[in-house]
Amino acid sequence: MKLKTETFEMTLKDKKIKVTHQGFKLFKEQEKGLDQVKECIEESISQEEKKDGFIPYNNFECSVSWKLI
Repeated sequence: MKLKTETFEMTLKDKKIKVTHQGFKLFKEQEKGLDQVKECIEESISQEEKKDGFIPYNNFECSVSWKLI
């Protein structure tokens, strides 16, 4: 199965974030995938004060990278 890549911007609270996702399904094709990613990014920003991050999933075959812009 071929990986799909999508890049988009989102706003969480007052922060703009650029997200690059690589996976077997786009977020719009997943039931709760985008909600889970938003929650994880928001936690990284508020609790760990990160400005960027990398989130592997599905046994490291898929990933989300993000950064504040």
